[in-house]
Amino acid sequence: MSGTPLSLLLPADLLGRLQGLAQRGDKPLAAVLLQAAEEFADRWEDYYQTCDALALGEPERATLSVPAEDASSEATADSEEATTTV
Repeated sequence: MSGTPLSLLLPADLLGRLQGLAQRGDKPLAAVLLQAAEEFADRWEDYYQTCDALALGEPERATLSVPAEDASSEATADSEEATTTV
């Protein structure tokens, strides 16, 4: 695998969690770190793409909304229900 070397300081607790995941998954720590970075990038790219689509009002991203019912429409619905069940 080719790539660019990267050096970073991880808090001890995060390093411990990642080492535990690597051990449990029987993977090298480097593989777990790479997977974590890829999943982070995928998730946030998707999030920002969704934000951009919503801001532009793109139709490919359907948004469902339910209008709030006011008290008069609830009363009408209740009375209609009563009449149909009698």
